[in-house]
Amino acid sequence: MGTILVILSALCFGTAGTWVALIGTTELSTMVLTTVRTIMMAFLSLLFCILNRVTLKTDRREFLHFLVFGCLGQGATMLLYDYSARAMSVGATALCHFTYPLLVAVASALIIREKIGKMKILAAVMMLSGLALIAEGGAVNATGIAYALASAVTFATYVYALDHTILRDTDPRKLIFYNTALTSLMLILIGVFNHTLAVPQEPKVFLLMLCGA
Repeated sequence: MGTILVILSALCFGTAGTWVALIGTTELSTMVLTTVRTIMMAFLSLLFCILNRVTLKTDRREFLHFLVFGCLGQGATMLLYDYSARAMSVGATALCHFTYPLLVAVASALIIREKIGKMKILAAVMMLSGLALIAEGGAVNATGIAYALASAVTFATYVYALDHTILRDTDPRKLIFYNTALTSLMLILIGVFNHTLAVPQEPKVFLLMLCGA
């Protein structure tokens, strides 16, 4: 079941950039679109918590983990991923982003001396070979690759934290709520500070961002 859930999560996250890319030539910035998507995610996760009677009570230590790994981990990942999806094809973005398992494996080996088996090495070689083939096809560009690989780094940090911090024992629905709520707040504050905050006027923007959420 764990493997099936991982595959499903990869499908959901891998296609998330599609909805941002479908906005096309809109004048709205990627940050605004990501902000709308995270706000919707926060409301949806809150609804799930209420319906399933999940307590949102937290303490200072757990909240600090939400703030650090939610905003700088999951939040930064979504923003960088969306930037990449608007810079090059969504398929190429997904492939570059999903180098993060290799980064997690390397980090685990260096920090906690976790053994990297032969199958992991084989999988890494196949993955990098696939990326090389995509690059040969001209479906990528330097800007898109940079954003996608940066999203892989931030998400690898987030995944590592989920397995080696107190977040490991946090209810996933509660975790997603705090992560998306704090990320939304962070993006709104950045938008206000940079004078780039805007409210979408076209209904299709909200519909596509809801799909992304």
